[in-house]
Amino acid sequence: MGLLFVFDSHKRADKIGPILCQAQVYARAGMHSGKIECGLLHQVAELPSKLVRLDPFRLRIKRAGAMVTDATIFASRAIRLEPDAVRQLCDAASLPPAKKVCATADIHVGFGVPIGAVIGLGGAIMPAAVGYDINCGMRLLRTPFSKGQVDTDRIAADIARDVPLGEGRENLQLDKAGIEAVIDRGLAALPELAQRSGHRAWEAFDPEQFADDLQRTE
Repeated sequence: MGLLFVFDSHKRADKIGPILCQAQVYARAGMHSGKIECGLLHQVAELPSKLVRLDPFRLRIKRAGAMVTDATIFASRAIRLEPDAVRQLCDAASLPPAKKVCATADIHVGFGVPIGAVIGLGGAIMPAAVGYDINCGMRLLRTPFSKGQVDTDRIAADIARDVPLGEGRENLQLDKAGIEAVIDRGLAALPELAQRSGHRAWEAFDPEQFADDLQRTE
């Protein structure tokens, strides 16, 4: 969960650019909650032909149809892209204020715009672009303060102090060897790493039971 504070640099709260709510995102991109309907795809009959590989780690979706800008996906050839996620990225690039649209390698289908999308807007704010399926999200607080009147570093420190960071209030620090172990062995490596770090939360972790639970979770 995140907080977005809007500070008006002109000391006029009513002069802040438009804030695109969830309904506006759906309406402008031709989508509806509960069912993804990408009107853009009816104009771009063969989406794959619009995907151009720029280099080993970048793909470009050329502007077409209702899109107002190109879209870039950071992904190697080994990464399998979800077609619906790519379509949602095209819809994000169709929003009128969109100036630059990108997607990280973990792009997947979201609500309105894909998870992993990065959307640069001109003159607008779009908290609805942040997903909320695993308690991610954005809350926008409109303030009467001007830029420079509020100590944002202090606010961030206060939030970090008062809002727990996970159940244990801290992250599990991993060195290079630990990171490589997680990459090679996945979650099965965590109990050993946690024990070495003095954490006991993973002592009862059973990789086989975890895999079985995943099969039962939607």
